[in-house]
Amino acid sequence: MVTSVTRGREPVFADVRLGRLLVRELRRCEEQELVKSLA
Repeated sequence: MVTSVTRGREPVFADVRLGRLLVRELRRCEEQELVKSLA
């Protein structure tokens, strides 16, 4: 399980490109059954 918390509620993915990269990689890992998303 992966969870995240940011100090002071600072936006971690203010750069939209980094957020998209994360989503793309999580989807790829789920397709390969390396992870199971609860989202």
